Amino acid sequence: MRRLAALFLAALLTLLACGREEEADVVFWQFQPPEVMEGLIDEFEAQNPSIKVRFETLTWQSGYEKIVMAFASGEAPDLLEVGSTWLPRFEDEDAVIDITGETEDLVADLMMWDMATFQGGRFGIPWLIGSRVLFFNRELFLGSGLNPDEPPATWTELKDAARAMNRPDYGIHGFGMNAGERYVLYKKFMPFAWGNGGRILSDDHGTCLIDSPENLEALEFYLSLKPYSVLERQDMIDEMFKQGRVGMMISGGWNLKRIPEDAPDLDFGVALIPRPDEDGFHASFAGAEILVFPRGARLEPAMELARFLAGAEQALKISSRTKGVQPASREALSHPYYDEHPMERLLLEQCETSIAPPPVPDWVEIEEVINTRLEECLYGKITAPEALRLMQREVDAIITE
Repeated sequence: MRRLAALFLAALLTLLACGREEEADVVFWQFQPPEVMEGLIDEFEAQNPSIKVRFETLTWQSGYEKIVMAFASGEAPDLLEVGSTWLPRFEDEDAVIDITGETEDLVADLMMWDMATFQGGRFGIPWLIGSRVLFFNRELFLGSGLNPDEPPATWTELKDAARAMNRPDYGIHGFGMNAGERYVLYKKFMPFAWGNGGRILSDDHGTCLIDSPENLEALEFYLSLKPYSVLERQDMIDEMFKQGRVGMMISGGWNLKRIPEDAPDLDFGVALIPRPDEDGFHASFAGAEILVFPRGARLEPAMELARFLAGAEQALKISSRTKGVQPASREALSHPYYDEHPMERLLLEQCETSIAPPPVPDWVEIEEVINTRLEECLYGKITAPEALRLMQREVDAIITE
């Protein structure tokens, strides 16, 4: 009798769990702060009472692996936030739905569609976008005879400013250069290459173009900053900048939140990444958070949620909280919020001239090659021409497999 009661209880709990699962019309996996998302989901459900949402917050440390396992097991959610460099692989594996027909009316409203496009089709909705800009210490500028109201705009001005502020005997370095970590270094070097007309792959992604005069000129300039720089991980460079020990660094919007919290007395500014002295432009790395729809998703209610989240007001609630991302919505450019937050406006401005990595399935492997050879070059193990020749050979091997 006791065993029968236990079986009955287990069955009842299973039924109740199933009922709760059915009530969640849209299952959404994402990476943004849950306390912000809770308010947005409540707002969405109030406007769409027939749709219930269950969201789960992933971490950047383990989220990619969890997503891959979910696709492999057929247990992916209805709506999923992915990093733009992950999407090409999911597209190539036919794991996400082509939503070209459902998004024609959104094309003019959002930026960075190229990161959601693969082989002519749109496979996601740009939601939150990000870039990198030049952070500079205004006090160190003044103390070195530099004008903090005129930050470096060109390569020569950047190098001259780094040289002027560099006082290693006093623990102060003119510039922060990244080393010793994955997924970072190419984001700091490639802006100089892109701004100089350099490329990684051809338009059809079938040919590697990295061993070029434009990229060599950019790499040799980047290496010329080393005598006036500290080589460290990004978190250490950020910390040294907050301590007033680094004059300039290339970093992301998250510092617009962390610096005032951790170093409220630090007088700093932000500027576009310097361009070549002649021609060229203020390029930077472009990244985006893309909303995608896995195979088997409840597309109609998931699309309603995605459209809501991509709106300027909703995206701005996230970006104003985290500072590390900006809305993909073009409407946000004219939002009054940016009148009171000019540094964040500059980040959004930098996004307009930023470049995304090529949307190829093997990008993770290509990025690893670039990072590895750049770091060897920074530590003097190989020369700049050797680094580019090795990258060319290794990337060619990846894209022709």
